[in-house]
Amino acid sequence: MRLVLSTKHQCIAAAFAMAFGCTLDEMLKSLGHNGLERICEEEIPYCYRGFHPSEFATCCLTRGLSMTMIEKCPMMQHGNTLVDHSPLLGEDRFYESFEVDSGVVLGSLDLSGKLVGHAVAWDVATRKIFDPRGVIFDLCDLHANGFNPLQFFLIQRVCSHEGRESI
Repeated sequence: MRLVLSTKHQCIAAAFAMAFGCTLDEMLKSLGHNGLERICEEEIPYCYRGFHPSEFATCCLTRGLSMTMIEKCPMMQHGNTLVDHSPLLGEDRFYESFEVDSGVVLGSLDLSGKLVGHAVAWDVATRKIFDPRGVIFDLCDLHANGFNPLQFFLIQRVCSHEGRESI
């Protein structure tokens, strides 16, 4: 995996670019936008369009890849009650999914008391986290610098349709 830098609130696009093995410019071209369009009256960076993970699912499909989301703290609606299922499922399953393959980790950064979304890439081959802010570190340091991981998007090559039974 090669480090792709982002200094313009495009870390999720940079993280997926690293996972796909392309440049940030190629990723933005594939998405058809740069995520920096102002779409509401919030302060920067909250005013920006940003990128929804669904956009990257489409990018995966066009590259013959699949994307599986594993949540650290999965929530589920039970009637009128929202229940955190992480105590029922165990948090280990989140980190164990990193052993399967490379992908992208979405979470939040605490910047001077304000939470801002952030994304990094995980490379299973080197067992390193690639942060678009220009840092490469070990998985055990994932929580460093105020990063709170929330979702892991596992990215895998999809088998060809030949010789495959449909579900």
